[in-house]
Amino acid sequence: MRSFYKNIILIKFILGLFISTSFLSCNDDSKICEIKVITSEGGSTELSSNNVICGDIITIKANPEDKYKFKSWTINNIVVSNENPLSTTITENTTIKANFESIYTPTGYNNGHGYVDLGLSVKWAIHNIGASTPEERGVNFAWGEICAKSNGDWHRYKWCNGNSFTINKYNTNDGKISLDAEDDVAYMSWGEGWRMPTRAEINELITNCKICSDTKDGVYGFTITNIKNKNSIFLPAIGSKYDTRTACSYWSKSLVEDNHTSAYMLFVYYSSGINIKKQSRASCLIVRPVCE
Repeated sequence: MRSFYKNIILIKFILGLFISTSFLSCNDDSKICEIKVITSEGGSTELSSNNVICGDIITIKANPEDKYKFKSWTINNIVVSNENPLSTTITENTTIKANFESIYTPTGYNNGHGYVDLGLSVKWAIHNIGASTPEERGVNFAWGEICAKSNGDWHRYKWCNGNSFTINKYNTNDGKISLDAEDDVAYMSWGEGWRMPTRAEINELITNCKICSDTKDGVYGFTITNIKNKNSIFLPAIGSKYDTRTACSYWSKSLVEDNHTSAYMLFVYYSSGINIKKQSRASCLIVRPVCE
């Protein structure tokens, strides 16, 4: 019986020790939490303190740079707020990230349509033909056609008689390798000064600007930014028949020189980047105009 009571006393002692230690949480004055703050491109932050007692509330402010705006806060890679500044209770070592995004603002207008000066030989439109915002896809066109259509094939292509062997314009006979104005949907839709970009102008865009994968209002795409003046455009990557959510193709006005059945396009794929490819003229792609 005496042994039994000794065991009870021992158990009570152990339980008491366990309970007393389990309540030594991060609210204990002796525990300091470290806060690490990082940012995406486009801004900086102001933090009240990098080392605080766990359980304290900290306030952090995001300061966007010119041509950027605050987007969201993430804590340990989880989006927690879209409010700025952020006040939050710290209970552990924490990594806070301020996310910024480019402001896609036109630097000028031509015939009522906005463009962005990226410091290149041409200025790029703020959105696609048939769209009203940068993230909208717009409408499809076959190469050299000015009426929108959802799908394209040689049977319905304007510049042939039912197949690729009967192409009657932009072929080996006329030697044309670039669209005439009357067949350029950008010129015909938006007026004087606007046109579709050439292959060389697309190459200039992707080799002389910074390209970052991005999302705008839930739309996957790429932000393309001039390093010097910080101006940006957004190219949505949506609507490809191969991947409707993360891929898209944009026409150039340039014919493939050694294959008059194809023209050059800008292929935008969220998971791998953007590059120039060849595509059948009868295919229906979208258009991002340029002006000089």
